[in-house]
Amino acid sequence: MTLSEILIILASILSRLIYVYIWIIFLEALLSLFFPLSSLRKTLHHLTKPLLDVLRKRLRLVYKGRFDFTPIFAILALQFVDMTLIKTLDNYARNL
Repeated sequence: MTLSEILIILASILSRLIYVYIWIIFLEALLSLFFPLSSLRKTLHHLTKPLLDVLRKRLRLVYKGRFDFTPIFAILALQFVDMTLIKTLDNYARNL
């Protein structure tokens, strides 16, 4: 296996992990609106808490204490990382 193949596989794995995490954030946000006491929501909350807490402390994206825009910002930031850094890694690997 060459370095190029390894980097392509790494970029693919990272991209898929980012999209899985985006879906986890999305589902947790929906469940928190409609089923706030759900055990599934609590499990998803534990998975999203590390990233969202950092963003909440730094960005203050809560509107009047009721609506939290942090998940939206986190999803956009993760998509940006995937579209820039991960795709750059993939393109670099394919041009090796």
